[in-house]
Amino acid sequence: MYTDLINIGQGAVGQIYSAIDKVTKQKVAIKEMVLKASHKEALVAEMAIMKQSKHPNVVGFYGAYSITNQKIWVIMELMDSGSLTEVLDQFDFIQMNEGQIARVCHEVLKALNHMHNMHFIHRDIKSDNVLLNSKGEVKLADFGFSCQLTKEKDKRTSIIGTPYWMPPELIGGQEYGTKVDIWSTGIMIMEMVEGEPPYMDYPPLRALFLISTKGIPPLKEEFKWSKELCDFLYKCLIVEPTERPTATELLENTFLKKSCPIAEMVQLLDAVAGLKEMESTSEDE
Repeated sequence: MYTDLINIGQGAVGQIYSAIDKVTKQKVAIKEMVLKASHKEALVAEMAIMKQSKHPNVVGFYGAYSITNQKIWVIMELMDSGSLTEVLDQFDFIQMNEGQIARVCHEVLKALNHMHNMHFIHRDIKSDNVLLNSKGEVKLADFGFSCQLTKEKDKRTSIIGTPYWMPPELIGGQEYGTKVDIWSTGIMIMEMVEGEPPYMDYPPLRALFLISTKGIPPLKEEFKWSKELCDFLYKCLIVEPTERPTATELLENTFLKKSCPIAEMVQLLDAVAGLKEMESTSEDE
């Protein structure tokens, strides 16, 4: 089925490999997961959402195979430039400009608009779950925390996600809907602007307390950024969910007109790859 397996990383649930499909000759990513009985239902739900969420800005899902009773292979589109987090890891040397930030927001919001129209909530929007490839494409990944809303249950109450990106309504155990993804997109913008989300220096529980009581602090160097970016960011971070815009509304925002050409994303990723190579070379020496 697949040849030339190369270990390219460690995911939250297991090893990740690149491989070549014997039939199509296409390069793919294989996520090897340990299949625990307690996780089986969640894994089936995650794969169902991935299968139904086909979109140019969602990482492609090609299928899943049981390798042994304990292990499963999930076959996905290979995003060979890694996650947005890997770009932000080089923040001391390379910072994203407004055009690049706008492009990432635009691509992520197109994916979210598609998901929300299908009544799916991602619930874990952050730089780790935004993947990039060497063509400069930006795609949403990791649907392990995703859920589907129904006519009978058009809101959720379960507390799930990653603390620093969580909105107040989710932290407070209130009912919530698709707007939680908009808040988390706002926190991801702060990551791109400042290198990390607010309150990252605090333990997770303390950060949750600060988000729910003090709110999100303004940008540290707001003067460096355009009015369009700041307005867009603060719209995403409106505390009252009913007043927070939808993905559809944000896609009409003038800030997204600043999106850079895809070639500029390729240049950014090439620069990041060059830095990572220099780091690994110096470590080897």
